Amino acid sequence: MTSKSLGPKELADHASAIGYLCIYYAELESILTQLISRMAGLKGETFDLFANQIDLAKKLTLARGLAVSRKAPTDWYTDLDSILVDIQSHIMPKRNRYVHDGWRVTMVDTIVLRRTEKTRVEKPQSHKPPALTTREYTNTSAADIWDLSKDLIAVRDGLLILDDGFHSLQFRETPQLLPQQLRDQMIARRKAPKANSKAARSRTSASPV
Repeated sequence: MTSKSLGPKELADHASAIGYLCIYYAELESILTQLISRMAGLKGETFDLFANQIDLAKKLTLARGLAVSRKAPTDWYTDLDSILVDIQSHIMPKRNRYVHDGWRVTMVDTIVLRRTEKTRVEKPQSHKPPALTTREYTNTSAADIWDLSKDLIAVRDGLLILDDGFHSLQFRETPQLLPQQLRDQMIARRKAPKANSKAARSRTSASPV
């Protein structure tokens, strides 16, 4: 059985993009785990016994706490905090939606809808009854997924720099810090306004026509 027979051809590019996104995401978590190991002063099976029970979200909190506990230099800690915030607020939410949402091919070749299962009760307006929605549909291209992968790769590489930097600190050497371009990108993402929900997606309690 070839991969072409596993699903609609219209989803082939999306499937490829999601696959690579998962690979990069696993690499990111692996590097973060390596940094936690270094900061905790634990390694091998002893460390694995603990790390294997912790998901990525909890590792973010653990990494931040260890950095404070180890009294990391301010510049290095600031860079680490920026990375952790970006993972938590940008990388993880989008990755989770791309991986766990459903996908629907439409009659228009260039439009593929991502379906999010979400229950929402809209506040009534102009004496109208409240509106119930249970699904949200968002037009999502494979390029959108690749864009997130590009952001993830940059953050992954930045985290690797900080891991090397902490290793340098152990030898009382000046640690390498993040490139300014990555800092600027993460700051821009943090300041970016949320997309207007009505313009960005179509909500309905049933499948779109």
